[in-house]
Amino acid sequence: MITRLVRKPSLGLILILGLLHGLLYVFLVPPWQHYDEPAHFEYAWLIANRPGGLPLRGEFDQPLRRALAASMIEHDFFRGMGVLSDLEASNEAVWIGVSQVGDPPLYYVLASLPLRFLSSWDVTLQLYAARFASLGLYLLSILCAWGMLQELVSDGHVLRWMAPLSLVLLPGFTDLMTSVNNDVGAVVLFCLFLWGSVRLIRCGFSLPGLLWVGAAALLSLWTKETVILALPLLGLVLFLVLFRARWRWVPWAALMLLTITISISVFSWNDALFWGRWRDTFQESPISKRSVDAPLGNNIMQIEIAPNEPRPAIFQLLPSEQFSALRGKTVTLGAWIWASQPLTSDALSLFDGDSYLSQRFKIDTSPAFFAMTVPLAQDANFARVILSPAGTGNVETITVYFDGLVLVEGLRPLNEVPQFDDSSAQQGKWGGVPFHNLLRNASGEVAGPSVRLWAKELSLGFSRIILFPTQEASLLLDWHGAGWYYHAAAQNLLQTFWAKFGWGHIPLSPFTNQFYFLLQMFTLVGFGGVFVRVLRLGIPQSWNLFLFLSIVLAGIWVQTFLRGISSLIGPEIYLPPARYAYPVIIPTMLMLNAGWLEIAYLLERWGQLSPRVKLWVYALFFLGLDLASVYSITYYYYIR
Repeated sequence: MITRLVRKPSLGLILILGLLHGLLYVFLVPPWQHYDEPAHFEYAWLIANRPGGLPLRGEFDQPLRRALAASMIEHDFFRGMGVLSDLEASNEAVWIGVSQVGDPPLYYVLASLPLRFLSSWDVTLQLYAARFASLGLYLLSILCAWGMLQELVSDGHVLRWMAPLSLVLLPGFTDLMTSVNNDVGAVVLFCLFLWGSVRLIRCGFSLPGLLWVGAAALLSLWTKETVILALPLLGLVLFLVLFRARWRWVPWAALMLLTITISISVFSWNDALFWGRWRDTFQESPISKRSVDAPLGNNIMQIEIAPNEPRPAIFQLLPSEQFSALRGKTVTLGAWIWASQPLTSDALSLFDGDSYLSQRFKIDTSPAFFAMTVPLAQDANFARVILSPAGTGNVETITVYFDGLVLVEGLRPLNEVPQFDDSSAQQGKWGGVPFHNLLRNASGEVAGPSVRLWAKELSLGFSRIILFPTQEASLLLDWHGAGWYYHAAAQNLLQTFWAKFGWGHIPLSPFTNQFYFLLQMFTLVGFGGVFVRVLRLGIPQSWNLFLFLSIVLAGIWVQTFLRGISSLIGPEIYLPPARYAYPVIIPTMLMLNAGWLEIAYLLERWGQLSPRVKLWVYALFFLGLDLASVYSITYYYYIR
C-alpha cells in the first residue's frame, strides 16, 4: 500500500486516507477547542431545534448555554485562564464566546442536519455529530481538488495526485475542516466555484457549467465574508469564456482599465504620509494642507470636529526599534496647536499598548506650542501618537490645526519651544540640547494616500476584509512603522497554514523554532521553484487559467494578510490565521507542489538523483509533520 501510495494513488485511496486522517482529528482535539467552536455549534443547534425559521442576531437559548458552558468546564476549556463561565447567570447570557448567530447561515444549516435527530443527546456528543458533518465537507474539498487537477494538468502527471494528497496530509487544514466552524463551508463552496470556473474556462461555455459557477458564487453571500470575492470573480470567468476563442486579450485589458479607474476614483493623495485616519474619522477635507499660518514649513495638519459625530483622530505608529528602546522611560511630546474656535481638549496623546497618556490644553485661535511628559509602560508592546481633539457640545464644525509635532526621549523644558533645523522637523535643539524627532513627517510636509469619503462610507456596508481595509490605507505604505506587524502577521500565517492548533495557541513542539524554520524553508523552496519554472518554460499555454488562478490566489491571500491591519488602531493587536486563506487551498498546494517538483527536477538533472527520491522526501516530510502535530496536540491537552 505504501508503494502504491507513493507512486500513484487513486482517488478512492486518497479519500480513504482523508477519511482516516479526518477521523483522527475529529476525536484527537478535545471538545470546544477549535476557533469559536462553542458559538458556531450554538448557531447550528438553534437552527436544528427552534421552529419558525433562522434565529435572529442576539438570540440565544439559556439552558443550551448552561449545558455548553458546563461541558466546556468539564473538558478543561478554561485551564490557565483564571476564570469560568457563570452557570447561574440569569440577567445575561452565559458566556460561551462571541455569538455567531446572525452570520450567513448556509454552513450552519448543513451542520444542523445531524443535530435534528439527536436533540436528546448530551451536547458534547452532538458536537461530535456536527464535526462529522464538517468531515463530510472536508472529503468534498478533497474531491474538488482531484477534479480541478484533472482539468489543469495532463493525464499521468504526478501533480494530479500530489496536490490533492497534500490537502489530506496538511495538519492545519485537516484540523480546521473537522471542526464546527463556518470556515469549513466557505472553503468547500469556494473550492466548488474554482473547480467549475477552471472547467468552464478550459472547455468553453455550457449551461450546466454556468449554473455550477453561478450558484457557487451566489451562495457565497450566504456562507462567509471571506468568499464574497467569488461574485466579482464570476464576472471575470464569464468574460474569459466569452472571449475564449478570439480576442483573448479583451478581458485582461478591461480588467486593467477597471482597476485603474477604481483606483483613481477611490484614492486621493492629500493626507499626511505616515499619519493614518481613525476608523470613525469621516472628514472630507484633506488632513494636510498648505497654510500661511504654519509655524514651520508650508503645510499644517487639520482635524475637523463635526457636531454629533464620533470623535475624529489621526495617528502615527512608532517603529518597533523605537518603542522597544523607550519601554519604562519618560518621553516628551509636543506640538504647535490652534483652532478655528477656542476650546479645551486633550488633543495630543500617546498610547503605549496599556493606557492612553494625555493632558488637556486650552487651545486658542493663534498657534501656540504645547508639550507634556509621559512615562511609558515597562511592558509596552507597541506605541502610537494620536491627534484626537474633542469638542464639548459644539453646534458647528471646529477645525483644530497641528504643526511641528515632536517626540523625544527624556525630559525637556515644557515652557520652551524647540528650535528645528528645517521644515521637516526631524532634528534641532530643545532647551539647548540637540534632539532627534522620533516622529516622521512631523510637520505634514509630505503628502500621503487617503480614501475618498464616498468610498469609505460605502465600505461600511460591506465586509471589513474585502480586498483591504479602506480606513487604514496609509498603513500600507508605512513599512517602517508597521513593518513589525507585517512580519508578525506573515509569520503567523505561515505557522497556522501548516500546523498550529486550538484557538491558534498550540504550536508544534518540542522543537518549535526548528520546525517552523523548516516549514518556512519548504515554503520558500516551493515559491522559488514556481519562479524558476516560469523562467525556464515561460507562462503555460493556458495562460488564461494561469492568470485567473494567480488573481484568485493574490486576492484571497492579500485580503487575509490585511485582515488584522485595522487592529493597529485598536487596543489589542490581531494577527490573522491562515484559515481565512484556505478557500484557495487547492491553487496554493498546486503552486507549492509544482515548485517542489521543479527544484527536484533540477536536482535530478544536476545531482544525478533518482526520481524516486523526491517522492520519498515528499512522503517523509508530510509524515514527520503530521506526527509532530499529533504529538503537539496530545501533549498540550492530555499530558502536560
